[in-house]
Amino acid sequence: MVEGLAIASVVCIVMVVFLSFFVFTGYFVAKPAPGANALAKCLTYKNATVYVSKYCSHCAEQKALFGDAFSLLNSIDCADDQQACARAGVGAVPTWSISGKHYEGTQTLERLAELSGCAWNS
Repeated sequence: MVEGLAIASVVCIVMVVFLSFFVFTGYFVAKPAPGANALAKCLTYKNATVYVSKYCSHCAEQKALFGDAFSLLNSIDCADDQQACARAGVGAVPTWSISGKHYEGTQTLERLAELSGCAWNS
């Protein structure tokens, strides 16, 4: 009985370590689209801003759509700069400000291209 419990415990520990590796390395995270860099540059050129929070799961989804290109965007983290978000009238994150209009929620790259007039080739 004790021997069976010990084996089951070891198997469970190995499984947790194995699955943790994939979760923490981002193995299951979708890769950004090839056109994400060009779209991010165009959004920045057009003065679009995305308001996010480091504590927001939907914001993490939005960031994942851009991958490394997210760093090219005008972004404000409302957890760090609540006053800027309040001045902009942001009530929820993520929120995109494009051409003076606000769009709440995670936006697809195609939708952002449509809203901003930026070219999109996925």
